[in-house]
Amino acid sequence: NNCTANPITCTGHMVNVQCGWGTYAVPQAYHLNISVKSDGYLVPNGGYSYSSVIEIYAAANATGENVLLYWWEPDSLIERYRGTEYEFVPIHLPPPTTECVDNRVSEEGRCSANFTEQVGNSMGSCDTGQTPNVLPMTLEECETDEHGSCSPAYSALQSYQLTNLHLQQIYKYRSNDPNQDGRLAVCRWFAENLETFKKTVIPKTYPRQPRDEVFYQPLTYFSIGLAVFCMLVISICVFGTKKFEKAKVMIYAQVDFLLMILAGLFLVAISGLLYSIAPTKAVCIMRNWFVAVGYSLELIPLAVKVAAINQVVRKSNECKRVTMQKRVLYRLVGGCIAVVCVYLAVWTAVDPAIPHTKMILSENKPENDDEMYMVEVSKYCASSSNMWQIATSV
Repeated sequence: NNCTANPITCTGHMVNVQCGWGTYAVPQAYHLNISVKSDGYLVPNGGYSYSSVIEIYAAANATGENVLLYWWEPDSLIERYRGTEYEFVPIHLPPPTTECVDNRVSEEGRCSANFTEQVGNSMGSCDTGQTPNVLPMTLEECETDEHGSCSPAYSALQSYQLTNLHLQQIYKYRSNDPNQDGRLAVCRWFAENLETFKKTVIPKTYPRQPRDEVFYQPLTYFSIGLAVFCMLVISICVFGTKKFEKAKVMIYAQVDFLLMILAGLFLVAISGLLYSIAPTKAVCIMRNWFVAVGYSLELIPLAVKVAAINQVVRKSNECKRVTMQKRVLYRLVGGCIAVVCVYLAVWTAVDPAIPHTKMILSENKPENDDEMYMVEVSKYCASSSNMWQIATSV
């Protein structure tokens, strides 16, 4: 770089940074015919450390000398000298294109001892341009906005934008602070731009406030009354069946089977009452038991009786004698009920139904900006897998 001894081949001096920082100064200077070279102590590109660059710029300003260096924006060093006679003046290179970005030299090439690998392809010698800030996220977007438990984080980060102008303003606040407090600078910027930040970042239907849904409503009380009424009616039917069990029509109808069916109906009525009570762990388990056992007692004896009648009719059409033993029918009914009970016991032991919380966004919108969107919080019974309930229904 001795232009006195080498007036034709000499180069000017530039201050480059270490090769691992993403600097493209070497290929840019080479391919754009800018005769400058960095002679720093860092190999292999002759760069300087961060602190050394700051000292070089401060020394150049102290002596009134010009200096050419590679730097980036936003940064506090730029704000420190903004508005002074030593303010940074950017040098505009050819604007970046997709083709240029794709042909830029890699970090391995920038840090290579081979100069040819350092300069790379001439197609990658454009200006650096803006590099977007990427937030690594594992957040999922809500399918609909009605999910009261949906986090606003995804939408907020999606709409979050902090431009270089904003960052430079924060750096300016930090530079003007005697203590160089970065946290105070950020808080000041947010305080001054809070209203704009709310409008641009906070998603619609936020903020939200949870509100417990009123479980006992008029329809709930009606369900309780209906369940109690059904239980009374079934009790009267049981009393009447026992009172007239010697009647011929009762003998033909088989009183034992009628009582089984009525017992099943009574259990179903109790399950209806349980569904009208606020969910707890015990209530959730009893709902499944009373529904399954109740419908089994109601339908299985009826099915067994109908099958027995069909057998009698079929045999009589064939003019054959038919012998029916009640204990066989009772065993068949008892066996089916036992299978249902074993299934319910396994369900209760492996994956019992427990209360879960469901949050639904209220359809009523706030009347003014000071009010929050309400989220109705309700409870329901469910197991971890829906297959238990599906198998019970089948």
